Amino acid sequence: MSSAFGGLQSLQAQFFKHHYAPHSHPFYAIGVIEYGVQQFRYRGARLETPQGAFFVVHPDESHTGESAQPSEFKYRVFYPTPELMRLASDETAWKNTDLPFIQNAVIHDTKLSASLVELLEDLSTPLVNLELETKVLNWLTQLIQTHGGAVKLALAGQEPRAVREAREFLDAHFAENISLLELSTLVGLSPHHFARVFQRTTGFAPHAYLENQRIARAKQLLGTNMPIHEVGFLVGFAHQSHFTNRFRLHVGVPPGQFHLAARSRKT
Repeated sequence: MSSAFGGLQSLQAQFFKHHYAPHSHPFYAIGVIEYGVQQFRYRGARLETPQGAFFVVHPDESHTGESAQPSEFKYRVFYPTPELMRLASDETAWKNTDLPFIQNAVIHDTKLSASLVELLEDLSTPLVNLELETKVLNWLTQLIQTHGGAVKLALAGQEPRAVREAREFLDAHFAENISLLELSTLVGLSPHHFARVFQRTTGFAPHAYLENQRIARAKQLLGTNMPIHEVGFLVGFAHQSHFTNRFRLHVGVPPGQFHLAARSRKT
């Protein structure tokens, strides 16, 4: 389970002989087949999801699940809540007062499937909430726009006050695991609209701006006598390996090498 949006559930599973009995759940199930072919009964029909395609099951609707071949299949799936789907639909000019309705249960969309694989991989990694939530909303918005019959909104305009307030908040709270919903609520914009406005104005996605501030502060601390293993934690990285990888990506060298060079310049 990811901490994004208060606990976004996901699953990676591999089945050979297992058959899901008819069941339902109070959230969407959106999954991609990594290999093999899945079959399931849904809305009175028998459907197949081949490798590379993905499926969408709506809340409270009965469905099954099993392999369509005498061999195993492997898939990844995540479970957006109705509230999260409504949040994503706010940015698509969705006209229906009901939940967003995805027209086809099995979707053959190479581009969206590939980005879903990346998203599901991200959900199993220690990314900060701000980055994960932005990616989740972006993908769900694309899904609703492309396969839900919604109308794409016009390009976001620049809103200097909202962006300025968000930057000030991120600068002051860079070590915290800030959520996209928290930040957008603070400035009075919907999450997806805020993320687009922020990136268009600053050149950074909100999570990228936050990480940039963390690395800048880490560079300052690495020039002191503070132990390296404490620096990453103090600037907001939960894992030392993640801090090392992101620092190297930004600066070009690992924290230890930067620390030695910074200390040598002061002696």
